[in-house]
Amino acid sequence: MLPILVKPGARSSAILGIHDGRLRIQVKALPVKGAANEAVIRFLATQLGLKRDTMEIVAGRSSRRKTLHITSGSRDDMVSILHTALISGRA
Repeated sequence: MLPILVKPGARSSAILGIHDGRLRIQVKALPVKGAANEAVIRFLATQLGLKRDTMEIVAGRSSRRKTLHITSGSRDDMVSILHTALISGRA
């Protein structure tokens, strides 16, 4: 499980860091008809090198605070990839 905090309607999609124990993400999509949720999954799948169907929002579909379940890869792999993205500024 990956707790995230989403800022929809941003100028670009990016990982902003960690806030209150949650991965802070901004996406371009607006929170209309699930567009921001889909954008979060699409963006994180790209960042983690995973398929979109290996991720699911299991809590917070209509909230900025969400919990994402990832069924592929190990937790250590995800932490390492996200850490590298944050340090390098590529996210």
